[in-house]
Amino acid sequence: MTIPTFAKPRELKHTPVDILVHAYNSKCLASNRLGPCGPDLADFYGDNVTNFPRTFLRPPASEEAIAALDAKFRENGFPHGMPEDLATFYRVTDGIFEGDDGVSGGEIFSPVEGVEVITDAMVWPCELLPFFDEYEKLGFQLDLKWPEIKCAVQLGAGGDEGVQLLVPPAMTREGIDVAEKAWENGDSKTRHQLEAVAERIYGGWDEMKKLEVAMIRSYHWAAETESFSSFKHMLEAYVMDASSKEGQQDDDGGKDDDETEDENDSAEEGDDDNELTVGSQEEVDALKDKKIIFTGTFQSMDRKTCEQKAKDHGGQLTRKLADADYVVVGDRAGPKKLQEISELGLKTIDEQQFLALIQEEDLEKTPDQDSGPVAPKKKDVIVPKSTQTGSVGKDASETLAGKKILFTGTFETMDRKQAKQEAEQHGAKVISAIPKGDGLDFIVLGVNAGPNKLKEIEQRGLRTITEQDFLDMIAGLGKDEAAASGTGQKRANQAAAEPKQAQKRQRGAK
Repeated sequence: MTIPTFAKPRELKHTPVDILVHAYNSKCLASNRLGPCGPDLADFYGDNVTNFPRTFLRPPASEEAIAALDAKFRENGFPHGMPEDLATFYRVTDGIFEGDDGVSGGEIFSPVEGVEVITDAMVWPCELLPFFDEYEKLGFQLDLKWPEIKCAVQLGAGGDEGVQLLVPPAMTREGIDVAEKAWENGDSKTRHQLEAVAERIYGGWDEMKKLEVAMIRSYHWAAETESFSSFKHMLEAYVMDASSKEGQQDDDGGKDDDETEDENDSAEEGDDDNELTVGSQEEVDALKDKKIIFTGTFQSMDRKTCEQKAKDHGGQLTRKLADADYVVVGDRAGPKKLQEISELGLKTIDEQQFLALIQEEDLEKTPDQDSGPVAPKKKDVIVPKSTQTGSVGKDASETLAGKKILFTGTFETMDRKQAKQEAEQHGAKVISAIPKGDGLDFIVLGVNAGPNKLKEIEQRGLRTITEQDFLDMIAGLGKDEAAASGTGQKRANQAAAEPKQAQKRQRGAK
């Protein structure tokens, strides 16, 4: 029986690290997002493309910082120190950052000082020879579990908070031993399967056996981790992934965003009045009789559903930007459209603000008769169904001390780094990805959390708390009322301020 290898030739195998770094940076800038899973730049810099960064690369790390990191490697299971390809990377750039202040999940590759040693406080179920979807039709049954990786070096957070781990030689050897034992005990078909996967990743079975330091990339939503033969090998994959996303088809069929929207609007012109399904609207309806345009793609629903929601709440669709009262900006909006929006000075809101707007209208129209006065509204956080929403104890030290927590989404009163610092100051262990097994006490859920993460939270029934719950925990540690009042006033000011997009434009322009 001949089993195809599905080998993927390393097209960039002979490309130097410095060229790969600049190629990745260029491709991300060209696509207006950081990496294949990263956020749209408009989420951080507003709608005006002139505010977007000209590079994602930090200046090179100092030789002193590189030497200190090399010593950290030597102290944690790497007898030869930091791999040379990683050292070369840091001589080009001290990390590749995400967003203007890291609020969306941290760095793709952390600065030297941010590289973290993972110990047995966090175990990672990985595979040296992971399964590939293409093999399923051949009846492949490989399931080689690597011994738990209880010590590794984490280089940063991935596009949607995945992680990259460098596995020390001793633990890499354990993974190779598992594969070799499976080969020795397997029949002819099993051996072919093992060799095919090794060919796919490492270039051959013998090449796999020579592996000294394994490189792992893991996304929390993926069924399998990804394995590489080196840091440079993984960097090649990032460049190829970014290349494959350039010009990727969007929900409208792959056409230019502006062209597709014109076609959609033309098809709808003339029948808006017939489709308008305004119910018994009240004066509180913020969308009533407003002319609205949607641009880009949306996470919670497709474009057609968004438009129907707007019409259901009294809005009217228009094809002319100059006539629009609101422009709802989603991911991957066309750069021409963004430029025109900026030039016209139109009012923009993002997907979460649009959802909060229509949900608040629904609340005002159908109040609970027994609930008393309606509470002031705040920006809505989408909480997955079937999750455990935890109650917050009065004593934050009992609530946070020794707990493993994860922050996801963006927050109104702090950025992600500040939240992490607060949690760690009160005894919590902050992790950067949802572990495959147990080991997570709760998730602090902000707005704009990734849809894949929300789906996993729902499927696994993980406990979530809100940003306010977390702030209440911190306040319970004895912060004085003035500080708590200041935080409350800050939240009130933010709620009364311009939409978040305006704030981002100001931040991006600095």
